[in-house]
Amino acid sequence: MRKSVLFLVLFLFPSALGMTMTLVTPDSYPLQSNEALTLSITYYNERSSTVEDLSIGLTVDYPFKTVNGETYTRVIGQLKGLESTTQNYRVITYDNVPSNDYNLKPFWCIGTCSTKVSDNVQIRFSGEQKLQMISYSFSNDELSPSQETNFTIELKNFGTGKARDVIINVSNGQDGVIPFIFKDKPNYYYLGDIDAGKTESVTFNVRISKDLNPGVYAIPVQVKSDGETTNVGDLNFEIFNQADIRIAVIETDPSLPIEGQAYSLLVTLENVGQGKARSTKATLLGNMIGDTSSYIGVLEKDDSDVALFEILPGSDKIFQIEISYEDDLGQHTFTRETTIKLEQGERTNYAPIILLFFVIGIAYFFWKRKKRK
Repeated sequence: MRKSVLFLVLFLFPSALGMTMTLVTPDSYPLQSNEALTLSITYYNERSSTVEDLSIGLTVDYPFKTVNGETYTRVIGQLKGLESTTQNYRVITYDNVPSNDYNLKPFWCIGTCSTKVSDNVQIRFSGEQKLQMISYSFSNDELSPSQETNFTIELKNFGTGKARDVIINVSNGQDGVIPFIFKDKPNYYYLGDIDAGKTESVTFNVRISKDLNPGVYAIPVQVKSDGETTNVGDLNFEIFNQADIRIAVIETDPSLPIEGQAYSLLVTLENVGQGKARSTKATLLGNMIGDTSSYIGVLEKDDSDVALFEILPGSDKIFQIEISYEDDLGQHTFTRETTIKLEQGERTNYAPIILLFFVIGIAYFFWKRKKRK
């Protein structure tokens, strides 16, 4: 009769019997992966009455695995009121257990254990973090001095432990030259925690230094976590020689050309880019008579030169000036429409001459008439 009452109470109110389960050992944390250890659990009967047909045990789940020959459900029989029993269970932890808190699940039951009463006992695991840079990319395919761009760095934690308080540091010094001017965030930037197996990406908006010479660069990337600084890779990129040719001035000689007469056209080209321009040439497009092409060649950074054309009568007043040049990024061409205003030439005024002849004719007429008289 007493067993039946206990079964009914356990079925309807499983916690009514007042059993407390406490992890005794291990008592130092965190635990490590791939480790054999003994878990000691105390089962305490909080009630003053005796519990009959008691069984106790441990449900072995990840991150633990069982040991051959070990029993994880044990029949105790009677446990008097306000007394306890401590049981030891041998287990092995899995390999590469991520750093986290896990639930240990001891249980107790009555009779055939059709109903088990479990408790969750938290136990902490820790592993080592291992951060690496797995990728990086620039928003522009070609990079040149003074250019604004974005680059994204992706980190991954290949370790089993959480990387805490991660700070990324993009070293911003190369042979005495600062490669980047960081605009939206500093090169020493706090990322926070990165769990085991997780990735974290960060994007920097920068302007490339105008003093950075063309060439290949490798910028070290470091991370600091838990007070330890490690190199996680290099940010490799190439700076190209990029010119930028502009038409600075368009002039004529004479300054006011006369229609029907030849004139000189002077086009001043200026390289405002950070690199050398090669094979620089200016060409006139349209119905132009005279010189239609002027080759300049090399224009260094901040240099300028004049393309000279001799334009003959009959040429268009409105035409295109085509500028072409090369740099490390390839061939570049642009055009600009130009209008030349031509002055009308001076016309001969025949009115005074006609008047003179008219006066002479009248005078001659009266002189002849007077002579006849």
